[in-house]
Amino acid sequence: MGPPVGRALHYSVFARAKGGRWSRPASADVRVVPPVSDVVIEGGEKAVTAHWRAHPDVAAVEVTRTTGGAGGPSETIAVEHNRAFGDLAVGDGVRYHYTIIACYLTATGVLRSEAVVVRGATRPEARPVTKLTASAVDGPGLAVKLSWRQRTGSEVVVRRSPRPCPWDYGQTVELAELARYGVELHGALIEKGESVTLTVAVPSGRSYCVPFTIGPKGAVRGQDAIVDLTEPVRHVQAQRFGDDVRITWTWPDEVSAAEVVWDGGRRRITRQQYREEGGCQIHGVPRVTRVDVGAVVPGAHGESESRSAPISVEVEQRPPRLAYQIRRRGHRLVGGVKCTVTVTGVEVVGEVTLLLVAAAGAVMPQKPDGGLELLRTSITVAAGVPTVLPEVEVPSVMRKPYWLRCFIAEPAGALLTDPPVSQLKVS
Repeated sequence: MGPPVGRALHYSVFARAKGGRWSRPASADVRVVPPVSDVVIEGGEKAVTAHWRAHPDVAAVEVTRTTGGAGGPSETIAVEHNRAFGDLAVGDGVRYHYTIIACYLTATGVLRSEAVVVRGATRPEARPVTKLTASAVDGPGLAVKLSWRQRTGSEVVVRRSPRPCPWDYGQTVELAELARYGVELHGALIEKGESVTLTVAVPSGRSYCVPFTIGPKGAVRGQDAIVDLTEPVRHVQAQRFGDDVRITWTWPDEVSAAEVVWDGGRRRITRQQYREEGGCQIHGVPRVTRVDVGAVVPGAHGESESRSAPISVEVEQRPPRLAYQIRRRGHRLVGGVKCTVTVTGVEVVGEVTLLLVAAAGAVMPQKPDGGLELLRTSITVAAGVPTVLPEVEVPSVMRKPYWLRCFIAEPAGALLTDPPVSQLKVS
């Protein structure tokens, strides 16, 4: 049994430590005035009805209606047995606010509960949704935002199916038959006046999203929207090898092709080609700095293909190229061998450190530490202007065959192109 309704109740709380004295009480007064609960409001043809649950001791329930927004001019609505109302003085296309207050009799007068405010509207004649727009939503997973307009009080559901809708626009479908077509979409629903948006997750591939307006005779089929979404590729990476670039990524399931796009070109590559190449190879792209990769799913039965949102990856810039020539003069036994290096480039190269190395043996040195360092100097190269380095002498300990080769010290700000072997190898 609950506390009595409408009477002032006094509660006091005492506290003490184990074995100690009780504290002074902390007291509070309360009066129980239960509001109505479980309100159900429904729109009908030229009518709004509602019913609810009320406390057994309720003496009366007051209902007022405001048009537009709460707080405006109100009208009193007749209540049936303190449990329901039927409002017939309403019009289509208007949103009403109903304020419901439970009243209780006490010895001192009438007590009123907190107000319960609900919204309601008539359910006008079912008309088809004339336009449904769909747009992909950025973020993880596949989601779409559907937008349409509906009259106030109308109930619209959207069903999704991989198959085209079997009914024509404007056709009325029995609800039991409608339930066998696709699935009803549920998600984040936002209503602003007559504008409605629904954001919902969808599977990859083609989806037919069809709105249906619910009416007393069934559901009226509206204008559908066709959604083609595909899971994007993941973990896209780019590696540059001189003028060429290799792109790699993780394939989504059920995706058999991808389209790779860069400034000045594009390439469609299948999963089989990707495996054979160890990635997607792009040749002769010295100035490309970004590549976009999108997954592609071919359409079935002649339908158009589905494409994912492209994923972009930055490509490191190709270092500028430098070429060099080595000129030798003299003889080891007569004054020694001297050599001069001339460096050229087709574009401006900022400061780099150039090394000249001599290495004995039949195998050309592959690293700067593979031989004896003869020269280390910092240079800046102007486009098309030869840069001549100081002449150096080859140590007399070098016996044929030996090599003379240049390197750029790390971090390398340019790529170095070797001259013919006849300039590098002394034999």
